[in-house]
Amino acid sequence: MQRSSPPAPTALPWHPAAGSDVQRSARARQRFFGEGVPPAGQVPDAVWHSWQRCLQSGLRPEQRPAFEPVSRSKVSYLAGRDHVLLKAARRPFDELQAMVARSRCKVLLADRDGVLLRVTPAGPDDSPLVKASCRTGVHLGELLVGTTAPTVAARTGANCAVGVSEHFYDALRDMRCVAAPIRNRHGVVVAVLDLSIESQPFGFDALWLVQAYAGTIENNLRIAQTRQQVLLRLHSSAAALQTPGAGLAAVDEGGRISWLNGLAAALVGVNASDARQFKADELLGCSVEQVLARSALHTPQPLLLPNGLTVWMQAEYRDLGDGQGEAEDDARTPLAPSPAAAPIATDTAKPLPSAATLAQLNRQLIDLTLAECHGNVSQTARRLGVSRGLLYRRLREDG
Repeated sequence: MQRSSPPAPTALPWHPAAGSDVQRSARARQRFFGEGVPPAGQVPDAVWHSWQRCLQSGLRPEQRPAFEPVSRSKVSYLAGRDHVLLKAARRPFDELQAMVARSRCKVLLADRDGVLLRVTPAGPDDSPLVKASCRTGVHLGELLVGTTAPTVAARTGANCAVGVSEHFYDALRDMRCVAAPIRNRHGVVVAVLDLSIESQPFGFDALWLVQAYAGTIENNLRIAQTRQQVLLRLHSSAAALQTPGAGLAAVDEGGRISWLNGLAAALVGVNASDARQFKADELLGCSVEQVLARSALHTPQPLLLPNGLTVWMQAEYRDLGDGQGEAEDDARTPLAPSPAAAPIATDTAKPLPSAATLAQLNRQLIDLTLAECHGNVSQTARRLGVSRGLLYRRLREDG
């Protein structure tokens, strides 16, 4: 007897039409806000907890969210503070934006506090809500716009999807958004990459896509922040070592692992957050001297790891430099100050005695001076009496 084949699926697994998720979320939302019934198991815990925080802060779902931009001087300051992040995100952001251009999705890059650093601009056919939110400098903090994927991802440090009826505000009920965090070399969340769409499903696995591009930005950022260390690329294929999917690790001058990305951690068999307690010979089976020797070869070499895996590795020593290359790049494309801002009276500012004092400066003083100079790093360095390169390095170290 011939066995019948299973019926073909009528929708893709991630497509909202694949089940009653939308209806279930709507019912859970109605019961929670109307009757106080906890929606455990019906909406993600992170979303439910965000609803609770919003209510405890005095917000109400029927209110209109405030898509208010920060000041122009603050935008310029953030551009200066996050210039390494923005440079790391430039190409991945452009690629992702081009990929989804015909899908009506918007790509958003927000900093650790929820302020938009880059965003796909709204088009003439977009709703007033999208036009209000898709502007550089708009603050997407939870207490301003309620529960969204960027706010949840920034708070939890985990990938997040917020679907129809899962936003806190009623006005956002037709929005779908997915977001992934971006961490610096210390493992601290410094930004969030988001995809959002209104009044229609994504039609593709948006969460996987945004996670992949957030990982590329994170790798670029960590590479840019690696100085006076050996950068290692690891993969099962030598041809894949220079691709965004390569495992990455850094070894400091003492032979300790400075950081690992996800793939490198999986290959050596540790959690990325625990990497700093290990030395290179423990995880890689070679000393810092051997790692440095491999960096002089400039070609991929096979490496037998202590756990028995054989991988390809390419090592590159990244010198500290003086930061002048990045400073000159930024000098050719100056950070835009506020058109309405009054000029800074530099003749009253007393420069600090020498560049050596920079290590003793309070970060608050640097941030304040940078804000007063509207994000202009060159002017900030002159007021502090230090070089631009030294100031860039301090911003990188603290970023």
